Amino acid sequence: MAAGPGDAEYVEGLHALCGQRARVVEGHVNRIKMLKRQMFGRAGFALLRKRVLLA
Repeated sequence: MAAGPGDAEYVEGLHALCGQRARVVEGHVNRIKMLKRQMFGRAGFALLRKRVLLA
């Protein structure tokens, strides 16, 4: 299968988009981990779930 003239641009754009999404997801993961550390030993899963959803 031969590559078309716009394929390289498409792939570069796709890599840029995936990189941005990865940074957004990583930010959410870091926020959840921080909340888990703050809540350690304080309350059960129900309160942790509320904090994650409201924060």
